[in-house]
Amino acid sequence: RTSDDGGGRRRSSDAPKFAHDDGVRLQALTVLQELVEDLDKAEDFRRAGGFEPLLELLDVCCLTSSELRIAEEVAWILGTAAQNQRSLQLHFHEREALLPLARLVIEDASEEEGGEAAKAKFMFAISALTRNCPECQALCEDADCEEAIDAALAEGPRVAAKALVLLTDLLHESLAAKAAEASGRPTYDGHLHSARPAQMFWESPAETQLCWSVLGHFVERRNGKAQPAGDLEEKALLALMHMHAASILDATTSIAITPAWWEEAHGAKEDGELCGRVAVPRVVRARIKACESGESDAGWCADTLPLLRSFSQSFFDGRPSSQTFASSTAFHWQIGVRGEQG
Repeated sequence: RTSDDGGGRRRSSDAPKFAHDDGVRLQALTVLQELVEDLDKAEDFRRAGGFEPLLELLDVCCLTSSELRIAEEVAWILGTAAQNQRSLQLHFHEREALLPLARLVIEDASEEEGGEAAKAKFMFAISALTRNCPECQALCEDADCEEAIDAALAEGPRVAAKALVLLTDLLHESLAAKAAEASGRPTYDGHLHSARPAQMFWESPAETQLCWSVLGHFVERRNGKAQPAGDLEEKALLALMHMHAASILDATTSIAITPAWWEEAHGAKEDGELCGRVAVPRVVRARIKACESGESDAGWCADTLPLLRSFSQSFFDGRPSSQTFASSTAFHWQIGVRGEQG
């Protein structure tokens, strides 16, 4: 077992090393993943201390060919167990499982076979731990969740899609909770407002590359190559709209490196507000024009054009459109389309 460093964290140097027969270990982990799909069995496994060796394994994993598959399977187990199971989210929060998961996403695995598949599982586990779990969300800043999301956005489509969905979900939960509090409701999604983090990681007054990283998945051409209109672009659009609602696109502290694909198309700028205040509105207008002229995919445009127009208008209005549905027992907030509500 690992020992405590005095601050509640495990020391990975004390953790057991990998067995020589990783094939046997992988088979056991696969069986275990199927076991924890049952919520009751997952809870019994926690009570028996069964997750401790897995968390110790995760601590010492690095992205080498011999350990990559082990880390991937462990992340899959943790994510499967934590889904819709608050007691396990809190257990993994106490054991600071977010820290090694984020580290594994950030580490370079480009030369390792199966690196993208593994990182998709790491992002899956991070999502399962943080969704509707204010305690895990509060740990995100120490765990470098923003850097992990940014790193995931630089990976292939499978990992980038998970990063976009996670970012959008966390933004949505934060925005909806604030809307619920403003309406006088004492809780949102079962949590008191006082239990939520005082500051989410995107609200930190630090430089961020998130705007450019997300926008890169929404531009029609990047690095001189056309990008297919489809699911990934729609996820990027929703992420940008939620970022605008959270005032991330307006942040004057977002002084980030202008990417080469933007410089090549529009020229380099030394304006720290370029991405949110200039680039995003320009790209949105260009996508609207391409849809209206028939240059973009007709099916994608039919589904997305109302959102694009609403998003474009929000830059003139200074606020995004939103919709709220409330009853005595439920509260729902969402990004809206102009002309509906908000």
